[in-house]
Amino acid sequence: MVTQPRSFSITGTYGDQIVEITHFNAYVERAITILRDVDPNQITTGIVVEADGTTRHVPTKVVQQDGQYYAMINSLTNSTYASFGIQ
Repeated sequence: MVTQPRSFSITGTYGDQIVEITHFNAYVERAITILRDVDPNQITTGIVVEADGTTRHVPTKVVQQDGQYYAMINSLTNSTYASFGIQ
């Protein structure tokens, strides 16, 4: 992994109720900052880190905004994500 795992979740609030939305009908994009000492060209994919430690690929692209690189990860669920690559 070339980025530290990050957990993302989306919740909805109505009055006093808070509900976690766990599955989506379309991909939701998450941005993970790529540290400056990591070569963004070496990132090959984004991964979901499952609770049991296994991983699976998720659609990912690397973008640059205002001089900073981000791994833009797309997923249909709330999860813990990281970027994987060759260093």
